[in-house]
Amino acid sequence: MLASIFSCRLNSMKTPISRANSRSSLITLFMRKFWFMYLAKALIIFPGGFGTLDELFEAMTLETTGKLHKKMPVILYGSKYWDEVLNLDALVKFGTITPEDLDVIYKTDSVGEAFEHITRELTELFIEEPGGRKELV
Repeated sequence: MLASIFSCRLNSMKTPISRANSRSSLITLFMRKFWFMYLAKALIIFPGGFGTLDELFEAMTLETTGKLHKKMPVILYGSKYWDEVLNLDALVKFGTITPEDLDVIYKTDSVGEAFEHITRELTELFIEEPGGRKELV
């Protein structure tokens, strides 16, 4: 939902940009993604097209390279879709990512499971004890 709000806002802000100024639009897009990820505590991704895959891979890249300076659970909603569209195990097999890079991803078809997973992960990451707060990882 929040991603679509950001996308709509970005689309409504279109102004004529010459090719000579395309560098600034790339910086704007990168900063949009970075700040979206920086402020997010968890990411739930629903089936979608190239834009959705772009957001997923950007999120995973920022998370696994430590650019966000925090851990963030990523939920892929719709197991059948994601199992057919993505073969992330092949990336591990060919050595382009580590098996640990996939630990952050959780696939489900249940809203309840997604909620329980996010609640459990956020509690482990940010709450030391009731009323307390852990340091950001």
